[in-house]
Amino acid sequence: MAESSVNTSDTIVDGLSLQDIELPTPPGVDWAFWISVLGWSLLALALIVALLLLGRRFYAPVQLSLQLQKLQKTTLMGSESTVAKDRIWQLYGWSRRLQERVPRSKAEADEMTAFMERLNHLGFSQQDVSRETYQELVQQAQTLLRNRSVLKLNRPAQSEMQEEGR
Repeated sequence: MAESSVNTSDTIVDGLSLQDIELPTPPGVDWAFWISVLGWSLLALALIVALLLLGRRFYAPVQLSLQLQKLQKTTLMGSESTVAKDRIWQLYGWSRRLQERVPRSKAEADEMTAFMERLNHLGFSQQDVSRETYQELVQQAQTLLRNRSVLKLNRPAQSEMQEEGR
């Protein structure tokens, strides 16, 4: 037999042994990622709740101040010497919102009660309310709002403060 050029000896293959190949395992749950996402979500939720609570506390006086200015402007536009009863009831409704939304101290409770009683009396009286009386009520309402507000709203002008100081 003729010798072939193909080497059939096991000497070359002996150095190379086949090993078992394992299939790659599927990736597991990345707990560190999900815990960090949960933590940041809870932090964001707490921040949103805190901002809403603080915003409600600071927004209510601003909203009430704007409503009171609107009530005052609509009365100043009229040319009559008296104010309609619906304006008195609007001011009464405004003062109810002031009681509900803005926190108060015990000392301010008596002043607010007297103001509400005066508005109630004027609302049910048969006599018309003069513009001067209404303007006085609006000024008293502004004082009540300023005293109860966390923010300093409706600050008097510098000239008014200087006149008061004299």
